[in-house]
This record gives sequence, structure tokens and C-alpha cells, in this order.
Amino acid sequence: MTRLFENGYVRVYGKYLNDRAAGYLPVPTSVRGRDGSPDLGGFPGFDPGNDTLYSRNFRTDVGLDGNNQPRRTDLGDGMHPISRTIGAEAWFDLGNGWNLSDKFRIADNSGRFVSPFPAEVTDAASLASSIGGAGAQLVEAGGPNAGQAYTGNAIRTHLFNVAINDLGNVTNDLSLSREFDGDGRTLNLRMGYYTSRQTIDMDWTWNSYVQSLGRDSRLLNVVDAAGVSRSQNGLYAYGTPFWGDCCITRSYDVRYDVNAPYVALTFDSGKFSIDGSLRYDMGDARGSYSGTAIAQNLDVNGDGVIQPVEQRVATVDTANARPVDYDWNYLSYSLGTNYLINDDLGAFARISRGARANADRLLFGVVRDDGSVSSDEGVNVVRQAEAGLKWRRDGLSLFATAFSARTQEQNFEVTSQRFFNRSYEAHGVELEASYRYEGFTVNGGLTWTDAEISRDQITPENTGNVPRRQADVVWQLTPSYRGDGYQFGVNLIGTTDAYTQDSNQLKMPGYTQVNLFGDYRVTDALTVALNVNNLFNTFGLTEAEEATIPANGIIRARSIAGRTTSISLRYDF
Repeated sequence: MTRLFENGYVRVYGKYLNDRAAGYLPVPTSVRGRDGSPDLGGFPGFDPGNDTLYSRNFRTDVGLDGNNQPRRTDLGDGMHPISRTIGAEAWFDLGNGWNLSDKFRIADNSGRFVSPFPAEVTDAASLASSIGGAGAQLVEAGGPNAGQAYTGNAIRTHLFNVAINDLGNVTNDLSLSREFDGDGRTLNLRMGYYTSRQTIDMDWTWNSYVQSLGRDSRLLNVVDAAGVSRSQNGLYAYGTPFWGDCCITRSYDVRYDVNAPYVALTFDSGKFSIDGSLRYDMGDARGSYSGTAIAQNLDVNGDGVIQPVEQRVATVDTANARPVDYDWNYLSYSLGTNYLINDDLGAFARISRGARANADRLLFGVVRDDGSVSSDEGVNVVRQAEAGLKWRRDGLSLFATAFSARTQEQNFEVTSQRFFNRSYEAHGVELEASYRYEGFTVNGGLTWTDAEISRDQITPENTGNVPRRQADVVWQLTPSYRGDGYQFGVNLIGTTDAYTQDSNQLKMPGYTQVNLFGDYRVTDALTVALNVNNLFNTFGLTEAEEATIPANGIIRARSIAGRTTSISLRYDF
């Protein structure tokens, strides 16, 4: 909603989101051959490109919440964001060429993330004995075959169950600008002050299950050699003992405040332009976080009986919450220029330095006992440089950009319980092209990247290796045709191979994905659209947990989605 004034306007808007979608995590994937040229695929009854560990036989998770109180979760929630946003924007002409602008937004964000993760995939006997001891076996937990022995491959599942209590934020950007003109030249000045507050209040609670490997996976119980069931309805542990139960069950409530003055200048003389900007971020983090405490003989389900699964329970150590209390500041800058060589050809260049303060990924790792963090670990810095050419004539456009980047990273990966403290260097070339003739259009692009881990303080043997999941070449091509009331086209996306992990052993083969799209205007107001993603059901990995092919030939990997087709109707009024 907008209100106009003689010298400006005020606009307000709102947004509400309450969505549910599956949380797609890595799944069991078969692999044969050599690390450098693996042959990847699925299993009888399980396709990694189309199936997940979600199952109609695994719908409910019972355990403890972040306050160690009983909770019940529907796995159908999956990725469940809830967002309520209100914003306002104002712009006014103050006279004498000065303009005042303010943009404000407040977002109340919460929700949940629940999804099964395969911590281990192996044969039934090995998995059973690792939980129930020698002579243990797996049996069906429910259904018509309840109690019968299961002998196929099985999955040790660690269930992500994350309560997003508060991920709300408030932002405001106030700026003053003016344009100065003279002799065919313009100078734009913009000064501003940015402020924000981000809350990160989350509870990570985990349970461990055993599932069969297959579509509509079934829950399995572990029965020891004495015939005693070590699990209930597939649940064998409140927590993740296979991962050592260290720091995985956790809760934190931290507020991050940022204040940043900035200034930007742009000079344009027609053929030549140059722009530069400076921004100084000042921030602080305040709050607390709690790790894992193991409770003995805790009646989680409240039935008055201590079951084997309740003899050792991972809880949030709320009695020993630790503080978060640190500040940071950093300077960002950007300087760029454009030069029009002739009517068809232009050149450009830019250097920049930016940063981002680390947030919750620092917790349980580098935060000191008093809540402070070293300045080197509190902020990740990125330095970039690029230069290139742009050429346009008639309906043809060609762009070429050479780039270089240096990036720092401090991070934590929950599925491997690893901290990262490293730097990266990358150099490459990006090519883009576009051609238009009457109703026909084709757009394409290709990026070549030469990247390496330039420093790794925690795992120094990875220094000099290619970062995991980083392909040398990625490309896309989209030809399309627009006629009278209709359009159709094809989109191709491709990548060369990439390593699964930073040790540079197992490779994920390159692939090409083909997508189709089109729409037809039935009436002036009604349009029907058809989209087909991954037309040929291509199997292509985007990540994998294993660094090399294991002896059993099973890895845990995430594939691009298989073929999906959608038809939609749009009515304009």
C-alpha cells in the first residue's frame, strides 16, 4: 500500500508464509569402480534420485525438547518455516537536489526442521551387533511382519529435529543522496546508516533409529542375544551415541546487533564512469548456549518404566549454560570502473573487500569461557578482483570476465562433527552470451574455476587441494521461442566432475540436466504453463559424505531430483 505526497511517498507492505516441504538430505547410494571414475546408482527398490528416507512407516518422533520436556514431532513437517513480515519504505525530495530514503522491515520467523540422516549404512548383522552386542539381530518393528528377522542392508538414522524458536530480525537503512550535474558529467553521492538485529534461538535435539533400506522404509528393532529388545518402534537411543553425543544435542539463544555507516560515490562522464564505496560494520553478539548432558535412567515417555532405550538419554545441559559476549568491526570497500571503448565494446574492472561476522557456527568450538572470540575467528573476510569486456551488436551480446577471490571460513559441520578454519583461493573466467532474433532467444554461460584450499589450520594435509564439491567448469544454455500468445524453450545445465571431500579422492562424475518449459495464453487473462525438470531423469550427485569408496560399496550422497513435471494455471485480473 502506497501513499503519494507532493515530494515523495510512503509505502507499507506485509507478508505471511507458512510452508512445509521435505528436507532432502543424503541417502544411501551404491558405488563401484575406482575413486577417480566411480559407477554410481541405486538399489533394488530404492532410487537415490527419486526416493528419500521419509516413509509412511516412520511418521512420529518422540523425545525431549530444548527444555528437556517431552515433545512429539510429525516428520511430515519437514522444512516448516513460519514467517510474518511487516515493512515500510519512505522517499522524499528535500529540495536542492537532496533525497531522503528510509527502508524498514521487521520479520517474526520461526518453525522446525525435521529430516532423517543416514549416519551409517551397512548389513543387518553388523548394525545389530554394534548396538545390541554379539548375537543381536534386527527384527521388523511393526506391520504384518512385526517380530520377524530382517537380514538386508539397514540404516542407522540420526534424525535432525531442530526447533527454530526465533529467527526474527529487524533492519533499517536510512540514507541521504544527491546528484550533481555539470558539463555532461554527473556525480552521485549517497550516505547512509544501516542497523539490524538478528536473533538465533534454536534447539537441536536428536534421536537414533534403525530403518530398512528401500522405498517406504520400515522401522527395525534391535534384539540382543538374550531376546531383550534394545529399542522401541525403531528408536534405539535418545541422542546420537554413534557420534559420541558430543555437542550435538544443543540449545542456544543469541542476539546479533549490527550498526554500519556507509558512503558511496559514482562519477559518470559518458564514456567513463567510476564508483567507490566504504562501509564500516560494528557488531556485538550477546546470549548463551548449552551443550549436551547425559542423563541416566530417565523416563522419557512417562510410562513409569525405564526401558533399555531410556537408560542413557542425551539432554540439553541447561544447568551449565555458557555466555556469548563478543564484539567485532570491519571495513568493507569496493572500487569499480567502466570504459566505453566504442559503441559496441566496453571494459570494466572492480576490486572489493567484504566480510561477514560468524554467528552460531562458532558456538561449541572457538568461543572462550567468558563468551569472547578472537578477532581472527569472529569475522570471515573476502577479497575479490575482476576485469572484463562487454560487446553488443544488433541482437548479439558477449561478455567475458576474469576473476580472483580469496575467502576465509570458520565453520562447523554437524554431520561429521568437524570444525573448519581455513582459507581458499580461486581464479577463473566467466563467459556469457545472448542472441535474439525476432521471437528466438538463446542465452548461455560458462564458468571455469581454478580453486584450492590455501590454508587449513585444523587439517593442514588438505592445503593445496581442491575444495570439495567445486567443479572446474559449470555451464548453462537456454534457447527459447516466443510467439503470439505462447512461448517454449529448453534449459540445459552442466557440470564437470568434483571431489566429494577435501582429501581429493572420490569424485562425483559430471552430468548434464535438461529441463523444458512453456506456456500458452488461453485468453487475455488465463495462461497455462508446463514445466519438466530433469527430462531424462539424469542421476547427478551434488554432495557425498564419504571421501573414498568403502568396502561395502555404499556411500551417503545427495542427488539432483529426478524427473518432475508440473502444470499450472495463472489468472490475471
